[in-house]
Amino acid sequence: MRVPVAVLLVLVSAVARADLGAAYQAGDIAGLRRAGAGGEDVARGLRSGDRATVMGAIVAAEAVPDPWVLLEPLAAQAGGWDRAVAGPAARAAARIARGLDGDTAIYADVPDERLAAIVAAWQPLAERADRWSDVRVHALEVSIRVSRARDATAEDMVDDLPLLEAAASDPDPQLRRAALELVPVPAPAALRPWLVTRIATDAEPRVKLAAAQALCAAVPEDALDVLAALGEPGLEALRAAVAAIAAPGAAAEVGDLGGALVDVARCLAADRDPRSVRALVALRQAAPRPLRAVVARVAADVRARLAEDAP
Repeated sequence: MRVPVAVLLVLVSAVARADLGAAYQAGDIAGLRRAGAGGEDVARGLRSGDRATVMGAIVAAEAVPDPWVLLEPLAAQAGGWDRAVAGPAARAAARIARGLDGDTAIYADVPDERLAAIVAAWQPLAERADRWSDVRVHALEVSIRVSRARDATAEDMVDDLPLLEAAASDPDPQLRRAALELVPVPAPAALRPWLVTRIATDAEPRVKLAAAQALCAAVPEDALDVLAALGEPGLEALRAAVAAIAAPGAAAEVGDLGGALVDVARCLAADRDPRSVRALVALRQAAPRPLRAVVARVAADVRARLAEDAP
């Protein structure tokens, strides 16, 4: 008996979805990535409704040749109430979005309408206060990175600053920090007053340091302008943030600050106030051991450059 082609396609698709679920349950991560790279219908797996298949599809998603096509179905999974599904879906989407810039969008001939639809799927998730912090953070990253890719595809300029400003004022400190970490480094001069406000007013030291990284990365080239923008209130807030992360018991938890510590050292090294010198010493001592030499070298370079430029 001949089986109709349509029935065969349904059967093959069902087997493929079952394989994604079986591979996930077996812990076969390499197999899932091969399935994604080999053209498996991962989008169908994400919409399957079977939990194991959905989880397998999330793992496979990053290996798909054009993974950006999965950002919308991943948003649907990240927006659900299953914590174990939402988190991985959001993380996978953020990693995919990091590979999507304007050049990629043009080369892959991605329609601007599709990019706008992706932002529309993820931005509300970033804005929802009833979502888990990590899901909101990844949703914000997807929204911002895809919005920036639209600079190459949209007819009008795409402004992501309102979204960053809203997130940087959110009650959730993790979202505030994520927003500031998405600011271009070094930040455009027009953003300096806003960043100084975040440094001076935010209650969380890590958020202050994230804002300072974007600002201080322009030192030593624009040292005078950056220090002028900070003023004494901004510098004092920066010193206080360093003191907080260098306090006993806190220094062991700064490993995720990484480059922020290096760039903050630029501002402290540029300011010759003894209080900033002491803060720089505290920052270097609080930094993870592999970064201490980097902080010292950057500070020395800043001072040498400023000495050369002095009248």
